[in-house]
Amino acid sequence: VLDEEFWGMGVGIFKDVMKWASEFGHSEIVLHLLDTRPEYKFLSKMAFRVYKSTIFGQHYKSYAIVVPIA
Repeated sequence: VLDEEFWGMGVGIFKDVMKWASEFGHSEIVLHLLDTRPEYKFLSKMAFRVYKSTIFGQHYKSYAIVVPIA
């Protein structure tokens, strides 16, 4: 969850996370976004699985995404 001070920086952060995941050799990542957020169509298109999850009592929409090979 991004602090309000970092709102609007999500796309850049997403690109960095995907780059790091590739560098570390991960084959997939899962992003958990608060279920109060609107659906992110670009994430839904990228994801091989979209599902609801609950972590520590908080509800999320989770996007499982394949990490491209660098």
